[in-house]
Amino acid sequence: MDDVNAPVPHKLEAGSDPEERFATFMRSYCTQTMDCRGRLWSFYDTRNPGAATVLFLTGGLKKPFWSFSIIDLLQDQFRVVAPVYPPLERISDILDGFNCILDAVGAGEVLVFGQSWGGNLASAYALKFPDRVRRMVLASTGIAAGPAATAILRFNLWLARVLRPETMVNAYKNQIKRLFSKPPEHREFWHRLADRVFSTEFSFEDLRSLLHNQMDYVENYAPAIVAKPFDKPVLFLSSADEPAANPAMQQRLLEAYPNALVHRFSRGGHAPSLVVPSEYRRVVSAFLRGEA
Repeated sequence: MDDVNAPVPHKLEAGSDPEERFATFMRSYCTQTMDCRGRLWSFYDTRNPGAATVLFLTGGLKKPFWSFSIIDLLQDQFRVVAPVYPPLERISDILDGFNCILDAVGAGEVLVFGQSWGGNLASAYALKFPDRVRRMVLASTGIAAGPAATAILRFNLWLARVLRPETMVNAYKNQIKRLFSKPPEHREFWHRLADRVFSTEFSFEDLRSLLHNQMDYVENYAPAIVAKPFDKPVLFLSSADEPAANPAMQQRLLEAYPNALVHRFSRGGHAPSLVVPSEYRRVVSAFLRGEA
């Protein structure tokens, strides 16, 4: 495992400029690497001594820094361990990689936080390894399932075989930009960051593996998650103007976790942590500490 200096925790104030918040976060952002069964994994680790460990699972862009506005609200209170997802096609291999990382950093039972696609991975992890999950936060996410979801994914996988890789990746970049178009005052920031990610950080292999992951989830994990009760505390976070997880997807998730606490932010789109950071921090921290 590479030896790196621990990031310096810092607190972001409500209302700060997103460019400033991101730049401040990136000044302390560094990843470690390790080998897990012949596959190289990278992960962000705040190494916060004595703090409870949060396994943070970012969304479909696979890089933790995309979720900087959540991680930075947590890292002065918790040890945040956030994997970078390699281009693996089976979710079981991804979940095993999470365990490799947690074992390497000496974490046993952890708090799990999944945002967007990371919420689906969090649910799959809790299904497969419930004894390692103390509490779980599912943010800006839902459960896609059924014939319609399967048909869309099969069509996208077919497109990935017949279209030029750059065409597929550019289409996904445009989809990400649409998701991060609210609120209007943050649109330019997110769109510039998406351009940066797709120019240097996100490949066609990342996209192709994500589509296989989503198919695996819809066909094999979503039905089991809905059918098998999870008896640990769960917090579901969303916003009134959430663009990614539609009401049916959110309702399916709430049916899978009928005892979940629910908090809906009045605004914030797909990233309320950037819009209402103080409220986000208060709600999430209280839950993870067991105060809610």
